[in-house]
Amino acid sequence: MALRWSSGFAMLRTNTAATVKFTFPLHTASAFGSCGSRHVVSGGVLLPTRSYAASGGQTDSKHVVDITSSEDFAKRVMEESNARVVVVDCHAQWCPPCRTLGPRLEAAINKRDGKLLMAKVDVDAVPKVGEQLMVSSIPAVFAFNKRELIDKFVGSKGEADLEKWIDSVLAKSTASV
Repeated sequence: MALRWSSGFAMLRTNTAATVKFTFPLHTASAFGSCGSRHVVSGGVLLPTRSYAASGGQTDSKHVVDITSSEDFAKRVMEESNARVVVVDCHAQWCPPCRTLGPRLEAAINKRDGKLLMAKVDVDAVPKVGEQLMVSSIPAVFAFNKRELIDKFVGSKGEADLEKWIDSVLAKSTASV
């Protein structure tokens, strides 16, 4: 399944021959882009994007880093995973579920007080990393420990499910010690 963005519409290609085309009016498409939007719609609920989406995914947290290249991924994710669990958030600026998951994930990781590092990968800006991880749908979240993939999920999760997932990742990492 692949999603391709092109001049005002997104095309979702499935494993079958079917292609689904979503057309967005210009004003709607810009609301999901990085054009100063302050809210996104998720499941019929208007949510603030927080600084995560409004600033292009930039953050001031010491437990969150932005990945800018595949070399940066090797250094900041693979090397750091020897010391602690690294959670990789593969997202894109235009993706509404990514905009809701990103701040939730960041908050959950910041609560863990340094036990985890969050690495944010914009798959449009750093496509090589997305290809290496074989990302076919976003948001896609991966957990690495000792240079090994220990868990992953695709799609958004609510806060409670996200907390359970992070707890299970931490439990897997301590079990492998």
